[in-house]
Amino acid sequence: MQVHRKRRQKRGHPILAAVILLALVSGASYGGATLWQGLQDSFSSTQKEEDPAERDIIGAQAEVVPPAAPPVGASGSRSSAPKDEGEVSPDPLTPYTADRQVKASAQVELSYFDDAVFFGDSVSTGLEGYHIVDNAACYAAVGVSPHTALTVEYIGASVADKKTLLEAAKEAGDRGKVYIMLGGNGLWQEKDAFIADYGAFLDAVIKQYPNATVYIQSMTPVGINVGETYVNISREKVIEYNAAIAELSAKYNLPFLNLFETLMDEEGYLPEEVSPDGLHLTPEYYYRWLDYLRTHTVSQ
Repeated sequence: MQVHRKRRQKRGHPILAAVILLALVSGASYGGATLWQGLQDSFSSTQKEEDPAERDIIGAQAEVVPPAAPPVGASGSRSSAPKDEGEVSPDPLTPYTADRQVKASAQVELSYFDDAVFFGDSVSTGLEGYHIVDNAACYAAVGVSPHTALTVEYIGASVADKKTLLEAAKEAGDRGKVYIMLGGNGLWQEKDAFIADYGAFLDAVIKQYPNATVYIQSMTPVGINVGETYVNISREKVIEYNAAIAELSAKYNLPFLNLFETLMDEEGYLPEEVSPDGLHLTPEYYYRWLDYLRTHTVSQ
């Protein structure tokens, strides 16, 4: 969606941001070649039944982005300048709009995320690595997909300590808000199987957090040239699977957050200048992500 907002000055030191992004790209690259492309290439070349969790586990061994000093704005705050009190810009309809997606609302304070937990793959690791929402809990790792989120032990300091996302999240206690972004690692699956696995994860989340508001986030857009490196990744496929995720959220009566719209350019791609690999984001775009979450909430 086109968010009508004054362009803010970039936060943080550009060299530091570049170093951190390079670490994220080399260590994760959406799970290296294992995130999206690696899974599909392996699946296509074998042409036989194979446990996809094994391929995801390989990707999960990559180093998660290390913590970095948070970029700061001109005011010294990590958050963006708030809108005027009560100002809410309507979200225009676009070819990428999903039915029943959460509409723009008044901006909430950062304290809104005090009782939030985020689940996701390597894209979501940047929320923690760049200190975007330090007051929230975040359980994300390279290689996580809807197919493996419930069964593969991704989180832990050592192999012996590793747990699944939901098992690890129990240490953070009860939560009032849950944010989920999954999908990139599951694009090797047929869409029906993908959605079935996503639904199974939602069932488990709702069981663990019965009183929480569960937000389903779309996958983020990809760069226009991403297919040159990852031949089976395309804007069209991400849009198609995002639409299926939106339909799933409607089935469960859960709020759907269309991050794709707010992070895309005019043609529906991730801008080249904010993602050298066409997949991951710079700190500036993580803050744009946070701004979107702060201005797209539902009443609890």
